[in-house]
Amino acid sequence: MLAIFVITTYVMWRIYNSPFGLTLKAIRENGVRAEFVGIPVGRYRLSAYVISAIYGAIGGALWAPLNGQVAPDISTWLTSGDVVMMNILGGMHTFTGPIVGAFLFYNLKVQIMHFTTYWSFILGLSAIFFVLTFPGGVMGWVSKVVKKYYKQKA
Repeated sequence: MLAIFVITTYVMWRIYNSPFGLTLKAIRENGVRAEFVGIPVGRYRLSAYVISAIYGAIGGALWAPLNGQVAPDISTWLTSGDVVMMNILGGMHTFTGPIVGAFLFYNLKVQIMHFTTYWSFILGLSAIFFVLTFPGGVMGWVSKVVKKYYKQKA
């Protein structure tokens, strides 16, 4: 699983830093303007959706061997909220943000579940704390600190 994670992360990094990825960033920022300069926005969005579906399928295929079972409760609307929270915690506009956010969210959830049965309430409060403390996510904050450090050094 680690090998598949590394390979898929590398492939996504290559996509993210390619002209295709830059085009997707332009569409994210202003789709109308991107279309105005001649980018076929619908085609690029469809391609991004297909890539997203492939990554979702890989994640779903790895779920069963990791947990030893596949249950219907992993496809509830509450589970999709976990993915959104992972992105918010890590930082949505950075490449490593969702990875760091997933790590933080999962470990925070496991640690809180050991202490109380009201883990969802505590997890929600800690998510609010993270959002208020790090509005750009943890990696957005790290990026800001690094830029500030190099700005002072120069």
